[in-house]
Formats: sequence, C-alpha cells, structure tokens
Amino acid sequence: MTGVSLAGDRTVARVALIKPFTGLNLGVSQLSGELIRAGHESLVVYFKDFLVVPAEEGGRYLRTDYGLTNVGARGQEHLWNCYRPVTEREYELLFEELERFAPELIGFSLTSLSMKLAAEVTARIKQRFDVPVIWGGVGPTLQPEWALEHADMVCVNEGEELLIELAERLDDGADYSESSSRRSRSPTSTPSASSTSTTTSSAATSIRSGRARSIPS
Repeated sequence: MTGVSLAGDRTVARVALIKPFTGLNLGVSQLSGELIRAGHESLVVYFKDFLVVPAEEGGRYLRTDYGLTNVGARGQEHLWNCYRPVTEREYELLFEELERFAPELIGFSLTSLSMKLAAEVTARIKQRFDVPVIWGGVGPTLQPEWALEHADMVCVNEGEELLIELAERLDDGADYSESSSRRSRSPTSTPSASSTSTTTSSAATSIRSGRARSIPS
C-alpha cells in the first residue's frame, strides 16, 4: 500500500480509528490528533451507544460481560452497559465511511467492555477490506493473546508513538510487521511475544479532519 499523494513527493497515511461505544473518548481523540500533527489523515468513528435501561426492559437489549445494575430512587433498578444489536444498516454505514476514507490501517480503541463487540465488527471488516487491523487500549493490554485471535496487531500500553511509527512505515512502503512496539500474529495466527511493547508513558458519529456528522442508527 502507498500513502495519499499531496504536494510534491510527500505522502501521508490514512488511519481509521473505531471506538465501538461512545463515552470516555479522550484516547481516540488524542491518537487522532497525534496522527494529524504528524501530517497524516485520521478518521474517527464512534459506532454504538451504551444505554441505561429499566431492568424490566433488559430482555430487549444485549449486555456486555461486565453489566452493572443500579438501584435508584424508590428502589427502581436500571441496567448499565446495554446496547442494541448491530443492524445490517449500521454495518453498511460503517463500510461506506471506510470506503470513502480508504484507510491503510484500521485501529480499535477498546476497554474490556467493548472487546466482544469489537471481535464481531473486526470479523465483518475483514470480510470486506484487505487492511491490517490493530487493537489497543486497556482491554487488549490486559488480554493481548485473546485480542490477537481477532486483530492482526495489538498495542500494549500507550499507543501514540506506535501509531505514528506504523503510519510512517505505510508512507515508506515498509513492512509494518517489523514495527517494534506491538504484538503481531503471523499468517498462521501465532502471536509474536518478542515484539511486545514496553512503553509505559503516558446513531454512530464520524469525525474526520476536525469535522463531525451524525450517522443515523
């Protein structure tokens, strides 16, 4: 893959960042900002919403493996971390955004709450796009081996420097699998432990190049 031609011989990498659920969005915002500051293009997609619903309506929704129950005033129970199943229309909207942006790398920013859905979305993306997928965030950092069953690469700990490094390798047409601060899997899906990061520092909505617009659910 090659970068997108700009002025002269300069190229930039296109990196799409997907957050399965809205909320706690500072991580993807920072990653996107770092990519843009380094001269690359970034697309951020917030795919689904977490919902808080009355307990008696819980059967209508899916829940994460870490669902919570809140008892409010007058003893009324509400279920946290619920979400509606992903519809085919939502997948098509996601695919349309990705096709317009034409990313060379797709990243997921994940907590443990969102890894199950991320596995489903990643599988659908891989059916449609021949683009490497990297997972990062708290969830993949805690469970890198499980994450590698679904993603091509996993960023352990902070990901700003790694993402820029991967973008630069895409610019240069270099083998991204040689990047140092991540775990990757071979074509036989065997994780490479020698490339583990040791860094310890520091309706869906689509945001692209500082602009935002809503995608109806």
